[in-house]
Amino acid sequence: MSDPTADGGAPPREKASFVVGAIAVLALAAWLAWIVVDHRTRGVDAAETFAAWFEPRELPFGFSAREAAVEPRGDEVLVLADPSAAPEPPRREPPKPDPSKKPGEDKFDWAAVPVGERDEPPLEAALVRIPHEIAVRELEGLMKGAPDLRGDFDSVPAGGGRRTIDRGKLAWREFECDFVHEREFEAGGTFRDTLRANLTRPGTPMLFVARWPRGSPASVKRAEELLAALVPRS
Repeated sequence: MSDPTADGGAPPREKASFVVGAIAVLALAAWLAWIVVDHRTRGVDAAETFAAWFEPRELPFGFSAREAAVEPRGDEVLVLADPSAAPEPPRREPPKPDPSKKPGEDKFDWAAVPVGERDEPPLEAALVRIPHEIAVRELEGLMKGAPDLRGDFDSVPAGGGRRTIDRGKLAWREFECDFVHEREFEAGGTFRDTLRANLTRPGTPMLFVARWPRGSPASVKRAEELLAALVPRS
């Protein structure tokens, strides 16, 4: 197998492929929180980072470059968000355990949880450049994601868990990128959706991670709309 991060020409609709282990197991919000508290992480100017990576373009959804950082292992992170966006709905408090039931007997009807309007914009998105030497090594774990839901809501414990809702390919310029749409079922009956896409180009391993507000389903259409505004500098 050829190294997808190697320099060279890219055929039309090239399949992008690379991973970041840190985001494979953490929601975007939790992962970004870790970046903030890690004293070894170095904050950098978000606008300058965007200008170095992409051509100047107006972003949809009121997004702008909000944060940027360099992690200890060399990952470069750029966060896009709307500074005036309304806060997402709160997480519901989980019900108190029923002492009359044995462990594992508690049930919750996840299929009945309300799902918001389709094709809403994401709450925030992050672009992550990963050091070449670890990009390929971490590919499989991230793009596999959580176990596929396949409509089996009974497979999700009452206390919540992660499931993959969809996977496939989305368009980003001349590339065809693998994506994984993952849902975190939260104890109490709420959920958060995350969409990860592999934006690796020859010589530039890059991951896209977008998170939707609590209760809103992820949208490939909106992800592609945001990505269309991201024109890499040659």
